[in-house]
Amino acid sequence: MKNLRRLALVAGVAALSAIAFSPKAQAQTANVDFSGSIGPACIINSVTNGTLVPVGTQILAANSAFGTPGNINVTCTNGTTFTITGITDNGSSLTTGTYATGISLIAAQILDVGAGGTDPLGNPMDLTVAIAQVSPDGNNGIGFPVGVAGPLQAAAITNKNYPVNLNLTKNGVNLSSGFYKVRVGVALTPQ
Repeated sequence: MKNLRRLALVAGVAALSAIAFSPKAQAQTANVDFSGSIGPACIINSVTNGTLVPVGTQILAANSAFGTPGNINVTCTNGTTFTITGITDNGSSLTTGTYATGISLIAAQILDVGAGGTDPLGNPMDLTVAIAQVSPDGNNGIGFPVGVAGPLQAAAITNKNYPVNLNLTKNGVNLSSGFYKVRVGVALTPQ
């Protein structure tokens, strides 16, 4: 009987040990947290080139009244500034003179159409968001140098068109005949 009790005790301990120390998988849980931020960002969705047309004999223009302004379509997650970063010859071919001697002043302007309030008659006015000038022949003073950011456009922008105007002038002398090709560089700086 003593052996039977010992046997039962050993069997009971062995059974408990098998249950308590069995390699049975236990369910585990964990949380994985993520964090991040998106800084202000801008993208130029599309660009449309402009077309210069003569306005008299001393001016070529591309704006809402003459020729066809260029256009940039923009999306920004926050406010931004526009900057005209360059106004350069892009392969002009003139019959006489050169690009540098044949042009007195080139002015480029980027507009926010209808955002400039209203005139005294209640008509919407455009807001200049960037402006710059260059004088290829060096004969004109520059009131708006290239590379200066325009005023902050404070709100987010979604798929909005901004016309890019260009006026090219030769003071006191007719422009040379030929093909005038001008490139306007534009930068957006998200705020």
